[in-house]
Amino acid sequence: MLIFPVLFVVLTQGIFSMPGVDFSTVTLIIAAAVFVLIPAASHLINYILPENEFKLEVHFLVSLFVAIIGLLTTVNGNVTYAATSQPINIKAITTAVTIFATMFLAGYFWNKIKWRFLQKRELRKNKTNK
Repeated sequence: MLIFPVLFVVLTQGIFSMPGVDFSTVTLIIAAAVFVLIPAASHLINYILPENEFKLEVHFLVSLFVAIIGLLTTVNGNVTYAATSQPINIKAITTAVTIFATMFLAGYFWNKIKWRFLQKRELRKNKTNK
């Protein structure tokens, strides 16, 4: 989930650090770099950490580190952007919950249909092999 805010920050910093360069050029350069670096980083991690247990341990430690840093950076209590007082937008909340429920149910039923299809295919494959 954090990849989208990180990519947004990278894009914003790229745009502001290259004045005079067209926005679409900066965006294409960053998109190409992300397109190459994310799979390369995945393969590098698989090469460096071949054991799944070790990967899980490193993932846990990194997540713990991020959580601790998150707590430490918010400890001073200063709020950079004060919340505005607005009434609750029931329409937006209802829309978000409806979209979530619809996508959840669609994924649930798709998984059930796919699972049944795969079981039938495996059963047919086993019958033909015998």
